[in-house]
Amino acid sequence: MTYKINLAINTETYQALKNVTERLNQGDKESLSKQLGSIFTEMSCQVLEQVFGRLIEEKRGKTLDAAGQKSLKEAEQIFEQIESALRKYMPWSISFFGNDRLKPVANHILQKFDHSNPEQIYMYYVLDRQLGEEASQNIEQVLAGNIQALPATLKNLVKIIDLGISEFIRDPKTLLKFNFVVDKTLNGVINMITSTGYKRLEKVGDEYKASDAEKAQHYAKHFNHFLVRA
Repeated sequence: MTYKINLAINTETYQALKNVTERLNQGDKESLSKQLGSIFTEMSCQVLEQVFGRLIEEKRGKTLDAAGQKSLKEAEQIFEQIESALRKYMPWSISFFGNDRLKPVANHILQKFDHSNPEQIYMYYVLDRQLGEEASQNIEQVLAGNIQALPATLKNLVKIIDLGISEFIRDPKTLLKFNFVVDKTLNGVINMITSTGYKRLEKVGDEYKASDAEKAQHYAKHFNHFLVRA
């Protein structure tokens, strides 16, 4: 069995990426860095919204005790911090380059799309079998009511997200070959985004109690939605 992560991307955004990539491949003389930076930013924010934003939005619609309100505020702050960093640094980093340097990056990202269903385009990446099996088994344990499997499930999630960060941010960054100063700046931004998010996820696992089984199952069901088994 193979495992992959499917991330829904708006058809308009995918089409915009496809059009810009075709123009890059055809040697278009007009600078396309601004357009490509905008597309990459929009894709990143769509992923952030569907993976984490929807959970935050659901929580806003519920009656929360003091601890729940504190947890929601913390999650909102982290979400806004990550989204703000993406919107600031993604276009900025792409703006340094001409079309020739951007072409391999655009093609790299375009190859990560499954457009077999025109009604919903997915950006995807493949997991190694061991991680896929472990994540799948732990999610199934939580869905079955074993909340003790939640910390392991969230640790799997951190590994899966980090693979996605490599596929869609670290590897393209390597292809662009930034100078030392810009590369160091971007590494700092990536480390800030990942460490902040990962600590929050691991904290969620530590906070849950046996009485939170229904809530844990809801989160497991949400993240299971992105894991495709074939």
